[in-house]
Amino acid sequence: MKEYPILFSKPMARAIREGRKTQTRRIINERHLWKWTGREEHMMDLLLMCPYGVPGDRLWVKETYSFGKGWDGLPAICVTKGAHAWYHADGTTLGGEQLPTPYGRVRPSIHMPRWASRITLEVVSRRVEHVEDITEADAIAEGFSESFDSAGGCHERTTACENFLYTFYDLNERAPRGSNPWVWVVEFRRLSV
Repeated sequence: MKEYPILFSKPMARAIREGRKTQTRRIINERHLWKWTGREEHMMDLLLMCPYGVPGDRLWVKETYSFGKGWDGLPAICVTKGAHAWYHADGTTLGGEQLPTPYGRVRPSIHMPRWASRITLEVVSRRVEHVEDITEADAIAEGFSESFDSAGGCHERTTACENFLYTFYDLNERAPRGSNPWVWVVEFRRLSV
């Protein structure tokens, strides 16, 4: 079993904690794609290059956080293990205490040390597909739901798939809207802490 870090936005970290998110889609790096012929019989070769591991491996979630004000002048790698961490996704501390406001400077998820991560996931499965092949059930497993807009007397329904794709293209600027890139689809389950 190996462990790999993975970044999640505040809404997606919250969806994982609430049990609404059990899948993630990440754009496949071009260097992996050029080695893949695109033929189904070579799919295993591509899956062996998956940077999110194999079933049974673990992913530790990096999310936006803060330490106490006393640590504000230090980089995250210099903060003592066990310092109080506050998570911006839901306003709780590592110990689960609910606090209304952060008590230190905002630190981007990319710099989170392993010891400060409060969410560990186990990879259940992974596959490769075009992002726009997502099903409604998969979009719901991504933490999205359908929505309704009744502004101006018009009742417009947006599916979970549409909401997911809108957000996916917003977050992935290197993939222009409608480019339908190949993605890793990683299904996971949250491990109890």
